[in-house]
Amino acid sequence: MKLITFINHAYIGISHNLYLQLKRFNLHADLIIYTPSDIAIDDLLKLNLECEIKKYIPVLFNDYYNSNLHSDELSKCGHGNNSYSTLQFLKHDCFYQTLEKNEYVCLLDADV
Repeated sequence: MKLITFINHAYIGISHNLYLQLKRFNLHADLIIYTPSDIAIDDLLKLNLECEIKKYIPVLFNDYYNSNLHSDELSKCGHGNNSYSTLQFLKHDCFYQTLEKNEYVCLLDADV
């Protein structure tokens, strides 16, 4: 089973914590972290995580893809703009993309 999460730059620390918790149960290698942010990818790679880190490329909801989401401002998403709603569409797009290649997929919010 693949475990996936979708983050922006603000969630680097939270996704790292998710990774560490999964590592305690030897599930970290099944994690895929999707992000639209190149800076987030660079920061995640510096952590030497033993999981997949993927650049998010929209498939299903290309029309909803909002340039605000790959802003690298730490608090961009969820503060009175439409990017939170858009983020929800994109999480499901990540789920769809992963499910096309894997029989079982679990979508996790990194902050849960």
